[in-house]
Amino acid sequence: MVIFTDLAAMCLAGRADERWVAQKVEEVVSLSEYSSQVIDLPLGQVYGVDDAWAGGWGPSPDELRVEVRAACQAQLNAGSRP
Repeated sequence: MVIFTDLAAMCLAGRADERWVAQKVEEVVSLSEYSSQVIDLPLGQVYGVDDAWAGGWGPSPDELRVEVRAACQAQLNAGSRP
C-alpha cells in the first residue's frame, strides 16, 4: 500500500510519468509473487498495462496514461480513508 501510494503521489505531482509508474507496478506485483492483496489495490489494477504499452496493442498510449492517472487518484483516495 505504501509503495503504491508513493508512486501515485509522484505521478500526480508530475515527478514520475505514467509509463514509469506502470513499469514499477509490474515490478511490485512480480516481487509480491502476484499476491491478490497487491493486485487488488487500486494501482495494482493497472498490472498488465506496461505489457500493452510495450507491445503496442490495446488502448492508445494516451488512453493508458488516463488509466494510470485514474488508478493513481483512486490509490490516493484509498490511502486517505480511515
